[in-house]
Amino acid sequence: MPIGPVTTPAPEETSAPTETPVPTETPVPTATPKPEPTLEPLDIPYYSYEELLEEGRRLLLGNFVSDGYWEEFKSGNCLNRTADIPRLFPNIAVRERDEHCRYYIVDTDNDSRLFFFADDHNDFTTICGYPILTRGPLPYEAFAELGAGDPIEAVVSIDPSEELARHLLLDVFKITQYETMFEQLGSFAVVDGNTVAKTVSTLHYLSDGVLRIDYTLNENKELVIAAMTYGADWKLANAGGVIIDYRILSGDLDF
Repeated sequence: MPIGPVTTPAPEETSAPTETPVPTETPVPTATPKPEPTLEPLDIPYYSYEELLEEGRRLLLGNFVSDGYWEEFKSGNCLNRTADIPRLFPNIAVRERDEHCRYYIVDTDNDSRLFFFADDHNDFTTICGYPILTRGPLPYEAFAELGAGDPIEAVVSIDPSEELARHLLLDVFKITQYETMFEQLGSFAVVDGNTVAKTVSTLHYLSDGVLRIDYTLNENKELVIAAMTYGADWKLANAGGVIIDYRILSGDLDF
């Protein structure tokens, strides 16, 4: 089943709780990339799954409405302050990608590398968008057989780095057992100022972009794909219309 900017509705037997599909962003036009700078080597620390889940499990979920963190930060309720990251992960590596973005890096189990992003749209005060777990860029075609209604385990079989996300959602937060937990952890998808769906998501790093996979609970309380959204040039808009640039310098993907 092809994927891309068109949202495929879930089959009737595994329909999502809402009849309104999760919105799909318009892919950003491809631009000629700028030459990458020569990278200074970083000392990338290792944290096991257990350490990541103990100290930063809320950071691992990310959020489609990430610009909302800015309002939470000002009100004192934000859990995703960049100032807290060195306290949670004292040896975390930081890459100043350019004047607009920095990302934080740790290595973890399953030969995976974890990236958190911050940018200048909220003065670098909070994590923006979703974290990226990767074992290296995947081709777009790797996800071609996935479609609405497929379980999260099918996603993990293609991108094994997302086993951490699967474990967090199903085993730690147990969102398939407690629907109220799904409501608490899910992000609101917003179109024209109207809330249309609740979703949790994973973000997958591709050789020429990113793929966001949104999940919902089906009638059997299983976590399944609700929609898939491709972002060219590693860019995707959040629910507030802010374009998040998830580009990772190639040297930081050489591991």
